[in-house]
Amino acid sequence: MNATFMPFADIRMGHQTTTKISPYLVSYLLTTYVAWTVGLHHLVQAEPSAEGNVGLDRVRRGVMCVTGCSCNSATATVTCIWPSFDTITSVPVGTSALSFRGGKLTKVPRGTFANFASLKTLHLDQNNIKTLADGSFTGLSNLRRLTLSRNALWVIPRNSFRGLQRVSRLDLSKNRISVLSSYVFTGLASLMTLDLRDNPVSFITENAFAGVTAIKQLYLRGCRVTNIAHITKPLRTLLSLQTLQLQSLQISYLPTKVIPFLPNLTSVDLSYWKGLRRIHPFAFSGLNLKTLSLNGGSLTGVPSQAILKIPSLVNLSLSGNPIRYIQPYDFNGLKNLQNLYLKSLNILDVREMGFIGLDSLRFLDLTGNPQLQPLRRKVFGSLKTVVSVNVTGSTWKCDCNLKWFAATPNVNIKRITCNSPPLWRNKNLFTYLKTRAYDNLMTCSVPIVAVRPSALNATMGQNTELSCYVSSGAASTINWVAPNKRVILSGLPWGRVSMNQTSRSVGTLTIKNVTAADAGKYVCLAYNGGGNRTSTVDLKVVPVVPTPPASYLQMKHAYTKENFILSCLIGSLLFLGAVVGCYSIIFPCSRMCQAQTIAIKIDMPETTLSPEQTGGRKGNVSANMNIQRSTL
Repeated sequence: MNATFMPFADIRMGHQTTTKISPYLVSYLLTTYVAWTVGLHHLVQAEPSAEGNVGLDRVRRGVMCVTGCSCNSATATVTCIWPSFDTITSVPVGTSALSFRGGKLTKVPRGTFANFASLKTLHLDQNNIKTLADGSFTGLSNLRRLTLSRNALWVIPRNSFRGLQRVSRLDLSKNRISVLSSYVFTGLASLMTLDLRDNPVSFITENAFAGVTAIKQLYLRGCRVTNIAHITKPLRTLLSLQTLQLQSLQISYLPTKVIPFLPNLTSVDLSYWKGLRRIHPFAFSGLNLKTLSLNGGSLTGVPSQAILKIPSLVNLSLSGNPIRYIQPYDFNGLKNLQNLYLKSLNILDVREMGFIGLDSLRFLDLTGNPQLQPLRRKVFGSLKTVVSVNVTGSTWKCDCNLKWFAATPNVNIKRITCNSPPLWRNKNLFTYLKTRAYDNLMTCSVPIVAVRPSALNATMGQNTELSCYVSSGAASTINWVAPNKRVILSGLPWGRVSMNQTSRSVGTLTIKNVTAADAGKYVCLAYNGGGNRTSTVDLKVVPVVPTPPASYLQMKHAYTKENFILSCLIGSLLFLGAVVGCYSIIFPCSRMCQAQTIAIKIDMPETTLSPEQTGGRKGNVSANMNIQRSTL
């Protein structure tokens, strides 16, 4: 054992103690030390023999070591796996790498490693460390790697890592840390890799990563944040960050610009977000990513609008999502994409032009999709590279629709398992393609196409559907051609005019809010490996018929049997009411008219009449008449 590794330090949780040993033991240790030193000197100077080599090897393995540990003097390493003691004792101060794993440590007090300036690697994982102290690692000025994973840490005080200016990798995974406070990593000026996976982190302060601008890899898996901004906003200071892993988060939606612009960020892993269902079209806007992983989420379709804004992508993985269809142009625009992983999606069909625009594609992984239909001959468009396609787990009907593989050298599929015809069942198609023994078995008839009805009137402003039915021995691809010569592919969700091919025998064209410009001849085109045929429908757009007022429609449909009887009763009541009303008005008026009388009062001036005029009687008679009308 060399002289620099020989002295021992008795470490008991940060403070040195004097070990009490007997004089006989001291004498024995000194004698043994001198003998080993002299023997080692002679072994080095003399010609090595077989026996000498064995002795030298024993010395290098470290015969004298910490009880329950293994030591190697050649590499200056001490390894203690599942030790039975709860303190680190008798470790040579010249140790370069110390592993104390699975022990019973509960804390790391200040000054624990004050005399270990040579230590470069320190593993304290799988202990029961619950807390760190200010200056727990003081003295480790040359430490490069520190592992504290699988402990019981729940909080990290500030300055816990003071003095570790050369540490490049810090592993704090699988602890109980819930909050990362400000400046918690102060002192780690050279830190490049920070592993915080499987901690129940629920909040990260904005200045948590201040002072550690050299970080290139950050691993955050299993955090319990409910707002993604609580993680991504503090990342704005990590200008050197290249790899970001945010796996297994309980978040269902990625908002716009979810990750701040970081000039060196090239890889983002957002896998295993079980609730992730929606991604904003501008979620990754401004990023220059080369690798993006969205595995194991709940996406039901390719988030095309979001990923197409990352034209720099080289690797894209969407494996493990419930995506059933790859729609046309889903990846159109990713000209730098080389590797596309679509494993275990349970894909039913890849639409025509599904992989068009992938000019640099080299590997396509479609394994684990047992219900996947045979790829169409126009699924890639015009390929500029040789694409290696893996469809392991899919069994296809080996008919004329697979002939294009033999005629397209740019598509390399190592194995296609056939489920029909019976002669080829469970066999590899390419064993037949190589021998050209497929000519007779892979023939099929030209599809028969029918559009029903052949002429259709559509009302302006309403929706209408045109259906195309195809019958053939082999599955067919259906397209519609509009009067303006525009080809309408199945699966395109945008626009008023869309087509949905529910199976490879029915294609339905839907026109929403029909206008006069939609009138004309629509052509249904169906093709398979046997050929193609068309059928035409003439669509006429008729103007909208004015709709009568609601009151008119109510009157029009009001004369039912019950309504007629009710109307008669109401009319009779109204008539009787009118009669009673008239009588109540006319009768009082007639009484009032009868009560009016004319009183005539005759006033005559007195005149003396002769006896002859009065008949022999005397008297005066009024001769003036004054007629007055009075109402009694």
